[in-house]
Amino acid sequence: MSVYTEAIRSDRGNSHDYFGRGAAYFDLKQYNKAVDAYSEAIRQDSKYVDAYKGRGKAYQAIGDLTRANADFKTAQQLESGKNRSKQGLPYVFRSLTEGA
Repeated sequence: MSVYTEAIRSDRGNSHDYFGRGAAYFDLKQYNKAVDAYSEAIRQDSKYVDAYKGRGKAYQAIGDLTRANADFKTAQQLESGKNRSKQGLPYVFRSLTEGA
């Protein structure tokens, strides 16, 4: 974690450092902090597909399936038809429809 914190201090504009911090928080199961870090990466680079995916997984982990679904869909749109971000959509869709 300290590696990302130091990198962020030295270069505030690097979305990749925030992404790395988000991934580290996710691995530590600190999902709300992961959401914040991924959100900052997205704020700095609105087309950062992996940040949307990471934030979607973090939202999914905390049970916010509506936001998770939105992030997975955004990632899917940004990928222009690639299949990688579609992996989270079936679970989220199923969870949303079963809860309705």
